[in-house]
Amino acid sequence: MSRLAGVDPGRSKCGLVLVDTESLQVLSGAVVICEQVLDRLSDWQVAGGLDGIVLGDGTGRHGCRSCGPSLLFSR
Repeated sequence: MSRLAGVDPGRSKCGLVLVDTESLQVLSGAVVICEQVLDRLSDWQVAGGLDGIVLGDGTGRHGCRSCGPSLLFSR
């Protein structure tokens, strides 16, 4: 399974989606406050692993930079 997380940062909230790129299915999705993004990504990593994270380049992308290297997971 190839699991990717998408992060769409906003000014005060972020949209998150977890997809399986092999079956082309959305596994989970949520809108959370920015402070909860890392917790949700960590939960997804623990539950089944993440093969990558795609970070949107829109409105709130600079706010997510505070997460910086923490958004990267090692396999």
